[in-house]
Amino acid sequence: QNWAYIIGTQGYIAIPDFWRADQCSLYYLDERIDYFEAQRETFGFNYQIEEVSADIMAGRKQSGVVPLATSLALQEDMLAIRRLARAQ
Repeated sequence: QNWAYIIGTQGYIAIPDFWRADQCSLYYLDERIDYFEAQRETFGFNYQIEEVSADIMAGRKQSGVVPLATSLALQEDMLAIRRLARAQ
């Protein structure tokens, strides 16, 4: 199985086949209390490619969905996580 879990103090989120997930379940202790299933036509990064293509075709140099500042902040967070993982 290729599952991912996000574990909190009162429950967890289970994501089956997380590399191309289209669903997840929210559990409180061991009881499933919510379920989400994406209603999209494609999987993977197609939605990002479509968004970038639309921005380029419209002459935009920055996404209206995820601005540059957010992208840079996310990369800084990922770098910090990698550094912490290496330190372990």
